[in-house]
Amino acid sequence: MAQQLRAHVATKVIPAFDESRGAKWSTFAACCIRRASIDILRARQRAARYTTDRLGDLLAPDDTHDERIERLADEVRQNPEQFFNGLDPAAVLAVLDPGAAGTENVSPSMLHCTRCRMRRRVRNLAVQLFA
Repeated sequence: MAQQLRAHVATKVIPAFDESRGAKWSTFAACCIRRASIDILRARQRAARYTTDRLGDLLAPDDTHDERIERLADEVRQNPEQFFNGLDPAAVLAVLDPGAAGTENVSPSMLHCTRCRMRRRVRNLAVQLFA
């Protein structure tokens, strides 16, 4: 902490001191150092709240639905026309395989819209699957 305070004084406090404002250097420096030390302590407390050990406990993988999601993804990959009917086939192909032949004429906005629609349909399928 002392090293952080020294760096703060050297980079922020000394350049900010203005003698014409009427404050003594010791008063100005004491106020700035007090504020900086509080900021450093708060930052350390925030960092201590979110250590990787605690996050590992909070974000433990939930694999209860993994098999169903994998099956759904396989079905969508094998039969995209079944799930994405009504969408422009060239745009669907451009989303699934960006370098495929016949996808050069798909505009970026069409690609974006198709990608959003595909996501929405897959999300709705997953919601139905897990309901």
